[in-house]
Amino acid sequence: MNNPISWKLFSKLLLFVFPFLFSAKTLVAQCPAGQVPVDIQITADDNAASDNTRWELVDINDVILESGTASDIVCVPDNICLFFKIYDDFGNGYSGLPPGAYSVYYNGSLVDADINFGTDKTVDLGVCPAGSSCNFPISVAGNGTYTAPGPETWYGFVPAATGRYSFSTCNQGNSCNT
Repeated sequence: MNNPISWKLFSKLLLFVFPFLFSAKTLVAQCPAGQVPVDIQITADDNAASDNTRWELVDINDVILESGTASDIVCVPDNICLFFKIYDDFGNGYSGLPPGAYSVYYNGSLVDADINFGTDKTVDLGVCPAGSSCNFPISVAGNGTYTAPGPETWYGFVPAATGRYSFSTCNQGNSCNT
């Protein structure tokens, strides 16, 4: 690089390329105010089509907001609870040969990544209400009776002392099939 012309050309090229190297994802993932990107990255294995591997992005009421089989970036409201669901009818996820994988980013942060997720996997994203998933449990403290606000409600309990505790989902008008 002793030649000043080569160095000048190299520095101009570097100044032109450098911003794109570190901002390409940001440029693609621009969302309107009040929305955040959900970046779904899919690297399919050779069996993805025959295994019917697919994904869905659903809201808390299980309404499908977006679905697909390939990578995508979706803008969603920044104040809702979402679930990323991925399915594979064969049951081996993306663990074929060569293996694939998926990654899910919410507002730029990695939320989940996996290869062998079996027949299905669900991951929660966003702002979810207490009890909606194991990542957002309703905290239970001390003795007492707690009534679930709806089906599939999650609780978290950390005992204050060593002892014997009893949990039951019976006597709530159900068949006790838990």
